[in-house]
Order: sequence, then C-alpha cells, then structure tokens
Amino acid sequence: SGRKNPPRHGLTARLCLTGSGDWPKIVSVFEPDYQAVFPSRGRSFSAELSEGLDLLLARVDGKRDRILAVTFFAATDGNRNFGMKKWTAAGLLSRTGIRAPWSFVAQPPAPPSRVSLYAETIPSGARAFLRRRHWGGFPYSVIESGPDRMLFAAGLTGGLRPRDMAGRSRAALEAAGRILAREGLSAGDIVRQWNYLEGIIAVRASRTGPCQNYQEFNDSRRDFYSRSAFAAGYPAATGIGARDGGVIVDFRALAPRRGLRIVPLSNPLQKDAHRYSRHVLVGGDGADGPAKSAPLFERAKFVGDGTSGLVYISGTAAIRDQSTAGAGDTAAQTRITIENIRRLVSAANLRRHGVAVRGETGPPAYLRAYVRRGRDLGAVRAACRLAFGDIPSHFVRADICRDDLLVEIEGIVRVKLEKTPGKEGASR
Repeated sequence: SGRKNPPRHGLTARLCLTGSGDWPKIVSVFEPDYQAVFPSRGRSFSAELSEGLDLLLARVDGKRDRILAVTFFAATDGNRNFGMKKWTAAGLLSRTGIRAPWSFVAQPPAPPSRVSLYAETIPSGARAFLRRRHWGGFPYSVIESGPDRMLFAAGLTGGLRPRDMAGRSRAALEAAGRILAREGLSAGDIVRQWNYLEGIIAVRASRTGPCQNYQEFNDSRRDFYSRSAFAAGYPAATGIGARDGGVIVDFRALAPRRGLRIVPLSNPLQKDAHRYSRHVLVGGDGADGPAKSAPLFERAKFVGDGTSGLVYISGTAAIRDQSTAGAGDTAAQTRITIENIRRLVSAANLRRHGVAVRGETGPPAYLRAYVRRGRDLGAVRAACRLAFGDIPSHFVRADICRDDLLVEIEGIVRVKLEKTPGKEGASR
C-alpha cells in the first residue's frame, strides 16, 4: 500500500488482482467483492438470519474483518415489528463478532427467502488497512488500499423520533455529514448513495399544497448538498421505498487523489434527474414556499485510474426523457429499464463522456432489482438473468418513486480502459 506505519487500529491483508470468469477483477481503484447471501427458509426469522450470517462468514473464511458493510433485506409488519427484527439482527451481529456498518431495510426478498443479505467484503488475499470507527452509535469502515481511501457507512437514521419526512431526512443526512466531516470528506466525495424511505410515494395535505414524502426528502437532500461542492457531479444514487423504518441512508465515499477520475454519466435516452422540470415533481407549485427540488443524483458514476475502473449505476427505471414509459406493464418496464442500463454503460456512451474503454462493457458485477408487486418478482428476475446472466443479485419488493413505475434496477459494472486517461472529462 505504500504505507510503512498503518493506523493503530488498522488490519492488514493483501490486494487481490484475480477473479473468476470472463471478467476478472482488473480495476486499478479499490473494489470490494459483492456478496448476495440467501439462507434457507427456517422455522424463525432469527434462525434464518443466523444462517445468513454463518454463510457470509464462510464466504470470507471466517475473517470478520474482511466484511466492510452489510445490508439485511426482510419483510416487516409495522414499525414495532421492524424494531424487533432490527434488534434481533443487532444481537446476532454482536454475537458473531461482526463489527461492520450495517443497515436493516424493510424490503421483502423474492421467495422462498424471508431474509437476504448483501455485503461488500475485502477480496481474499488483498493488501489493505481497515479502520473500524463509530459516530453517534453508527459504526463505519475506512479502507486504505494502495493510494485509495474509501469510507463505507450504512444504516444512518434518526429513527422515528422526527414525525415528518423532512425531519427524518434531515436526521439521516446530518449523520452522514458528521461522519464525512470526521474523515476530512464532504458530501461531494460520495460516489454511491442509497436512500430508503418509508412510504416513499405517500402524499399529505399541507398549507402550500400536496406534499409527497419523496419530494420532502429531495428538498432536504438539496439543503444538505448545498453545503458541499460537487466538482465531479452528484453521487450515483437510489431513492426507493421501504415498508417501515423511517429514512435510512447508506453511502460510499472516495477520497480525491491525483490520477483518480470520477466522471458523472448521462444517458442519451433519459433527461438527467437533477434537471427534471417542475411538472414531473409531486407537490405544491412553490408559489407560497420554496421551489421543489429535483432529485440530485447522476444516472451513473465512473471511477477509474490507469487501465480500468468501475461504473456505479443509479437506480434506473422505465423513464424516457423524463416521462414514464410502459405504465402498468411490468414486462415492458423491465425491458425498457434494461435497455436504459445497456445504453448508459455502453462503450459508446462511456467514450462520449471521455472514458476510453477497451472493447464492450461486460455484465454487471452485481445487480439489484426493486419490484413493486410481489407477483412480478419471478418474471423480473428471469428477464434480468436472461439479459445479464447468473450474476450476484438481489430481487426485493419495494415501492418506486413514481406511482406508475413498477420496477427499478441498479448495479455495478467493471470496465477496461484503452490507456491511462488524460485530462479530458471530469477528474478529482
């Protein structure tokens, strides 16, 4: 790593430069392994969760300090039940000695699973320094590998104490801001963010007109982001519904350094979300209050150095320009969403943004699909596997940010570069 004196609480491993299949791990920036874990259906939630953690530990050869972050997906029935299940997850994590940041998300996985796990882990044989830290009761991880320093945070929330969406959003985002500041970073250094919102499309009446939960989150995010500079664009992000739990934020931030390129990617088929016109945003007209904020995220984010890199694909749906396509038809929306993703990460689109890729891009290294109706989970999974192959993936049930959208898909893609990037394009 080039460091002679690792941090006092650092953990050492060797950097892995090998992988399996046709797309080996050749990225020259730090990349974790992406784990999708599915325990067998057990007699109880606790038993399934315990088996899931055992399976995860087996994937890392029992080395708990290879686990960078964990997300649990589970069905819940109201916030009391959510709290009990989250408490169970916390207890099992403690008993297994896993100290990674984690989030518990009320999104039921596809049957037969009642709980599933997503984890990012340090590759076997990697050379890296890991620090475990806490702020405000939230654990987070800082990994240093070669010249890269990356921050993994998860489960950031104010719980249910703030009663409105704006208060819950502010509490979760403020936690993110405090952790970033503690590590000498800002919101402008976030490359990937997840925003899980209870009742995402619910609308309440207010003095200035209808007020949608997702719009309230977007307004709070605008205020939070206004304190930072975004030299390389906004993060790649997903804003998605959850059955319970208030507002939960996860993120990955990457410290800027010489030679590291971070490039926001647009999609020729879609208008940038942060440029949406007001008529597609839900809420009052802004005449008696602040103007509605568009969702501040990029369609994708390229991160690379040298001969390779990663593309973080934001939550992508069946939107063309800024309008919903295929309304009411899950099969059509899944097909359109896959087409949107393929165009977004195509070699032609990457080159259009100054990223000189070598050959065509391969399938995602990881994929996650959010499906509004439980009965559609199997069909969406089949369509994604036909399009991308049998890759690590999750299929969960969740509301989408528009009431006429039925599917949203995100992912991560590795790319090879023709040469060391020059000055073209955005860089950090």
